[in-house]
Amino acid sequence: MPIFSTNKLSRSRKHLCKIVVLIFLSVTSFVGIVKWFESHSVYIPVNPANLPRKNFKILHDADHGNESFGVDDLNRLEHGTPIRLNGSKIKYERVNYTDPGVCGEVCDINIPGRPAKFWPFVEKDVDCPLMMKKLTTADKKEWPPPKLPPAEMYDHFTMFGRMPLEKKIYYYLDNYMGKTRPMPITEKEIHIRITARALRIRMSTYGVIEEDILQMALTKYSHAVRDKVGLDFGSSDPWISTLALLNGAFKMYMFDYRITISLFDEIETLTQRELYDIWYKRSIGVPLYGARHPSEFTTREYGEVKEKGRPQPGFDFAISFSSIEHSGLGRYGDSLNPYGDLEAMAQIWCVMNPGSLLFLNVPFNRNRSSLVWNAHRIYGHDRLQHLTANWKVLDEFDGCKLSNGLNCDEETAMTSVLWVLERV
Repeated sequence: MPIFSTNKLSRSRKHLCKIVVLIFLSVTSFVGIVKWFESHSVYIPVNPANLPRKNFKILHDADHGNESFGVDDLNRLEHGTPIRLNGSKIKYERVNYTDPGVCGEVCDINIPGRPAKFWPFVEKDVDCPLMMKKLTTADKKEWPPPKLPPAEMYDHFTMFGRMPLEKKIYYYLDNYMGKTRPMPITEKEIHIRITARALRIRMSTYGVIEEDILQMALTKYSHAVRDKVGLDFGSSDPWISTLALLNGAFKMYMFDYRITISLFDEIETLTQRELYDIWYKRSIGVPLYGARHPSEFTTREYGEVKEKGRPQPGFDFAISFSSIEHSGLGRYGDSLNPYGDLEAMAQIWCVMNPGSLLFLNVPFNRNRSSLVWNAHRIYGHDRLQHLTANWKVLDEFDGCKLSNGLNCDEETAMTSVLWVLERV
């Protein structure tokens, strides 16, 4: 009689097969997850010695040739040595951003401000035709973005030392530019978010505290929101527009790099070109209200708009939550621009009515500004005064205080703060 019966041997083989299959699935899943993280979000210490040598080069002059990246920390980068991806065709040039045809006073971080309640108030001349035209040229196919700021732009990205690079780099590849949100915005989705808010369940990818500070601001300044038309700048998630509509807004326009389709009547979505067209339409006297299809607007030549002088804006209020700090870092498929955040704020200013309010949230550190490449900027007062140029800061809602210190990043002193700004 055999030691193992046929049935027992068959069961053993089945168990062995199951184990092999489970091991195979586990390994393949782990490999897939690792590959996804490598392509989507990578934590890299700033020390270039820890970066892949095959991906980076330091370009010296023609007499010295090329040298592998990783000799020391950021000393060479800080002294202006060009750094480019190995094999990349992207070439970055040194640009005088304050030239009138490039960015003008919007990008001038040396314009002094005058004393104000929260930080100095800075007044700048904004070339709205130039700023709005930049919306239509934001995507230059610079992909993937470099893993460190290009040396040609390094001083500008770091405000010439006033906004230093953080010791940790979080490298993201979230190429949303021109891509479509997987699901359209529907009435059912809006109702689900309203229910979540009523039950104190977070209705967004942020926490309840972040939603609370926006709700507190909208409640206190309800006169600026109720029965008004608002702009949700920099979001393809309708939680902000939903909260605004819950507070009485008449209609919301959502603007983002990602193309979003809305099937909900009170929410319209805009691409870069469509927001430019809305601004142009207003500049020649056509009202914003009731315009359901901005893409059908006729756009004339840039020079014709320029000749008409400063255009008239159109939105009654705007909300930008955790968006502006990413502008110009290449993370979402946008072109590298050290002053992308300042230009984005100028673009909001250009499409707003005089005296209208902006509810603004960006990462905040009361002690200093810094750059977390290529994730976001952290704003101190020295950067904020230029970010909010031509805006009067009326109020501050601090999520750190609201949560009794629980909603604070101890490492960077980054807190969830929302400011209410008035267009002047």
